[in-house]
Amino acid sequence: MRDTTRKLFKLPPDSVLPAKSAHAGLYLERCAPMPIEEGKLSHEQRKDFLGALCAIEVPTLYRDAFARWRVALAEDGAFVCEVEARSRLLVGHGNPSGAEVGLTLHPTYGVPYVPGSALKGLLNHWLAERGKLDDPGWKGVGYVEGRPAEAPGAFHGRLFGAPPVPQRDGVTNPLGDGLQGAVVFEDAWIIPDAPPHLPLALDVLTPHQKDYYRDFGAVAPDDWTSPIPVHFAAVKPKTRFLLAVSAVAGTSPSAARVAGIAMRHLLDALSLWGVGGKTAAGYGRLRTAAGAAPRRVLRPGAMATVAPSLKALREAVERVLRPAKAEEGTPVAERFQREFGDDTRLDPIGVPERPEALQALREVLAHPRLNKRYSARLAEIRRRFEGR
Repeated sequence: MRDTTRKLFKLPPDSVLPAKSAHAGLYLERCAPMPIEEGKLSHEQRKDFLGALCAIEVPTLYRDAFARWRVALAEDGAFVCEVEARSRLLVGHGNPSGAEVGLTLHPTYGVPYVPGSALKGLLNHWLAERGKLDDPGWKGVGYVEGRPAEAPGAFHGRLFGAPPVPQRDGVTNPLGDGLQGAVVFEDAWIIPDAPPHLPLALDVLTPHQKDYYRDFGAVAPDDWTSPIPVHFAAVKPKTRFLLAVSAVAGTSPSAARVAGIAMRHLLDALSLWGVGGKTAAGYGRLRTAAGAAPRRVLRPGAMATVAPSLKALREAVERVLRPAKAEEGTPVAERFQREFGDDTRLDPIGVPERPEALQALREVLAHPRLNKRYSARLAEIRRRFEGR
């Protein structure tokens, strides 16, 4: 097995490999064979060192920890979804490392993971940039010289929380003296029994204009500078992670719905923007794994609650499309007008519930006879729940 590993990663026959159960994070940060006289690894030494890192297996202990974590998620009623890396993933490339380019590995188990803080920051930026175009309630915190100076929109503050913002120009913070967010973003752990068997891969970046980049453009780029390969470790494509978000304990009953909405937007952000470094080059893209879907996990015997306003909306849809026997002779247009002719049924639906409401109304919005007679009303309802 050791000889096979040397051939796989093209390591010298006399190279010293770490034990296959070694702690990869500790090995990356502390075990680089650093030549004292040079102060850094040569290109070949870095390649050999990282190749040995990529041969370290997921420890058996991690499988037990992952199983315990899933039980804890069920206790919290978290929303989970399996995602798969569409491209290589590079999180924490600025971390300290003997190989110069770092990588975020779990401090206890040494396996790749995506910190919850990175996921929260990604979604924060995603919603602040995209959501504010549809509704100012998604506007993020305003900063002046690095300090919070403007409170976020109501929806953004509800999801992420809001810092205390001092009164300025007679304008007070509508969210009070700060606000706790409703959602906990868990670290995304790799799924231990899913392929690939070895989650890390050796990668290389080859700058062709060293002096130009080193001196921030002070030296003009040229065509005769020798390219310098820089090897680093990254997470392989098709590696699977388990995403999880949960409602903060003790917050309002709607916090669970907010967590579900956060999960759906997070999946969009990971698919389109990616997370970690080199996303402009296509790294960091994660998509929902085949056969998976976002869902809420609950401990045995627990029941997921549905907002009263959403429950009433779904019941109204049933009365329009699948009426009781006594109402079967009533035309569908008349039933629709009775249920949705005004906004009485729609007013209690808050912004966090819009996606669920739109899903509940999908059959009504697509009904051919209703579209023929009430197209303007249906378009108005659609715009309302799409946030336009």
